[in-house]
Amino acid sequence: MTKIIKEFQTFIAKGNVLDLAVALMIGTAFQKIVTSLVNLILMPLISWAVKTDLTQWYITLQEGLAVISEESTLLNPPSGWIQTPIRLFFGTFVQSIVDFIIIAFILFLIIKLVKWSETMRLKIQEEAKKTFNHSSKKPTKP
Repeated sequence: MTKIIKEFQTFIAKGNVLDLAVALMIGTAFQKIVTSLVNLILMPLISWAVKTDLTQWYITLQEGLAVISEESTLLNPPSGWIQTPIRLFFGTFVQSIVDFIIIAFILFLIIKLVKWSETMRLKIQEEAKKTFNHSSKKPTKP
């Protein structure tokens, strides 16, 4: 049992696990920021542009039968229905797609930045190595 505990401690103490935990926490916080951006800023602007609340878009799969005819226009009908309508709300799904696209694009940019910085670091190391090798050569005597 103590061997398993020691192995577990070694596993947890590795930098990769800690890095992953930190990345997960930062990713979760970042996802909340993007969700807020989409829900509170972008979707209202899109809804304003198309003159309707995008999150309320739906397709009626089965019409309902209301006791009072004015209730037939309500999205979430009260219990005064003989037969409640079945509606497929896809506006929230569109909102989730916008969320995903923003997160994916930002991750793409981060990965490009990391690759670019790695390339630049390697170029600088190569230049420094060439400079060091060139300056450390002793001149030969004739």
